[in-house]
Formats: sequence, structure tokens, C-alpha cells
Amino acid sequence: MKKYILSFALSALVASVGLAQDTVRVKPSQAVQLAPNQPKPLFILDDVELPGSDLGKLEPKDIETVEVIKDAKSIEKYGEKGKNGVVIITTKKYKEKKAKAGS
Repeated sequence: MKKYILSFALSALVASVGLAQDTVRVKPSQAVQLAPNQPKPLFILDDVELPGSDLGKLEPKDIETVEVIKDAKSIEKYGEKGKNGVVIITTKKYKEKKAKAGS
């Protein structure tokens, strides 16, 4: 059930970045597929760029936060790659690691 919730949440996030909801197909344990010729947001996982095809590999229990940045803010921070929006995903382990490192 949790994987279906994550799938729905990721679909909604991608749609909110500017894609039509029907362009995102998500099934548990499979990669997220974005329709060809559609603007694709930049995905960032734990401060590292993530191919959209790897989103289906995330376990819902491992995710701490998901943030969507749109418009000029995404371009300001991520340059041309962020022009279609940015979806930032932070895992619980990464957040704990950064807290221990004092960042």
C-alpha cells in the first residue's frame, strides 16, 4: 500500500512541476516513465542528480522529505537543468548523516 501512495505522490509532484498527470506512469517496483517530448523536471536525491527512471527504486519508508521548486528559483539554483522545475528528495539516512556532520 505504501508503494502505491509513493507512486501517487510522485505522480502528483511531477504533475505540479508542469507535466500533465497522464504523462507519468508509476507502478511499484518499476521505474517512473515520463512521456517523450514532454518537459521533464530535474530530480535531486540527497544532493545528487537522479535520473527520473530511478524514482521507482525508492522505498517510501526511506524518504524524509520531498520538495518541489518551480519557476525562477529552480533556474537560479540549478541553472538550465532546472528550467522545467526541480523535485528534491531527501532520505532519512542522508538527513541523519548531515546532522551528524554538522551541516
